[in-house]
Amino acid sequence: MEEKEFYIRMCIKNNYSARELNRQIASSYYQRYMLSNGGALESVERTINDDDMKHLINKKRKKTRTQALA
Repeated sequence: MEEKEFYIRMCIKNNYSARELNRQIASSYYQRYMLSNGGALESVERTINDDDMKHLINKKRKKTRTQALA
C-alpha cells in the first residue's frame, strides 16, 4: 500500500483534522507502522470500502485541476 493511501484511510477512519494529519506525517507514523506488525490496517481496510476511496481521490484530483486552471 502506498503511503498516501495509508494516510487517506487513516484520516477517514479517525476523522483527522488537517493539523492532526500533518502531525502524523511529521512523526513518520506510516514508517513506524510498517515496521510494526501492521494488524490495525486490516480493520481500517474493512471499515472503508473502495467506493469511498475512489470518491476521495476523484475529489482531490478535481480540486487540483481547478487550482491549476486558476
